[in-house]
Amino acid sequence: MIKAIIEAHYSKRDTYGNCYWFLRYTDTATGKTIEGTSTGGESNLYGIKREMGYKSEEAHFQCIQHPIREFNAITKKMPYIGCNPGAIAEKIKAQLKKP
Repeated sequence: MIKAIIEAHYSKRDTYGNCYWFLRYTDTATGKTIEGTSTGGESNLYGIKREMGYKSEEAHFQCIQHPIREFNAITKKMPYIGCNPGAIAEKIKAQLKKP
């Protein structure tokens, strides 16, 4: 049974070769979604599965690429969620506890 959906969204590379990331975490039991920008890459966001204690089949993970302008529009008012998988997992757990 899938308990969470973890989406790692990233921008196309800019002129200098940089790409940017944001996370969208959805708890399937409650439908609650948590979003935030991250300075970590795909591996850091994938590491959330381990930090949250999910078995491989309990959390669905996917990467989604966006054009730079679209990415910037989506993340304009999004809070920073962190870089380290452990720190991000703690913020997710804290948000899930809120009503």
